[in-house]
Amino acid sequence: MRPKNIGWVLAAIVVIGVGASGAIVQSAQTRPESETGLRDVDGVVVGKLYDLKKYEECRKNDPRNSDCNVYRLKRVENPEYWPYPDVPPVKWPEAPKVSVYRKGMTGLEYWQALCKAEAGEFIYRVVEDVEGLYMIRPRNKEPEHADYDRWVREDPYGYGDGDEEWDAPRKLVGPTLRDFKRSSSYQFSYLYLERPAIKHPLSGRAEYWHPSMVAEPPVGAKYTLYFNNGGSLKTLEVRYSKELVSRYGYTWRGISRPHDRELGVAGGELIVVDLRTNEVLGMRRGFRLGPPDPRRGRELVWWGAVCPQYPNIPGYRNVLWFLTKIVKPKVAKEYVPARR
Repeated sequence: MRPKNIGWVLAAIVVIGVGASGAIVQSAQTRPESETGLRDVDGVVVGKLYDLKKYEECRKNDPRNSDCNVYRLKRVENPEYWPYPDVPPVKWPEAPKVSVYRKGMTGLEYWQALCKAEAGEFIYRVVEDVEGLYMIRPRNKEPEHADYDRWVREDPYGYGDGDEEWDAPRKLVGPTLRDFKRSSSYQFSYLYLERPAIKHPLSGRAEYWHPSMVAEPPVGAKYTLYFNNGGSLKTLEVRYSKELVSRYGYTWRGISRPHDRELGVAGGELIVVDLRTNEVLGMRRGFRLGPPDPRRGRELVWWGAVCPQYPNIPGYRNVLWFLTKIVKPKVAKEYVPARR
């Protein structure tokens, strides 16, 4: 079926095993050969200034200087947890084979060419009345200095979209957006969100959160399910189980193009899948421009222009705009988790 384009490869060492949740775990660290400046230490991508001796010296001179962390900056691991090992592996849609890179291009010119040739939303099948989703590859929190390093962040385009581990339950779940007046400008959040079982990383004091968010996961739990019937931190609840509720899920990866990081350009892809078959329902491919920041003495900062770009609505994040076009949320007053 020909994809619907609404707008606007990964080379990896893959390690497969069984995680604590019992799901299939795949390491998805990128090793793009085209990234000529990429540094690798013991199989892990490290920052441009990585030097543990300099880190120790920096800390010795000023123990409270957070800038010392630039000398020990590493790429954060973000494993994938596929729930059904007997289902055939997912097949990512192929990217265009003809490179748009031309010798002498500036970073801006290269970013514009990639946006025109590759970026966009590609929707293959739409599903209605979806209550919730499973995060196949939860995004872990990354250190602040990854914003200023050319290579260490795997997916500068997708990071900060609103589905990071500390943010996802608040941004993707609950009635706040679902109760807005229906219009063409607003989408709606999901009734629940699932991920592999972990204790949620809290920000702020424990009393601001629902007690279930503070408690340790029970022994044998495989999945965490978040739901929020009240719209506040205090009403954001967690349930743990051994069985997955979601029929649909999503995952992501960083992508590489010739000379992209050298020119301050980076890309990422996100796909939505049917977990029972691993059929790809839709894909988003995007690119971010990392301009220099001479005022702060930084050769690059990953805060630049992006494509595709989404409407700027307070409290709403880009990833939800895309997900809700493919797996459309069911509108309901509340979610009542089943007893297990």
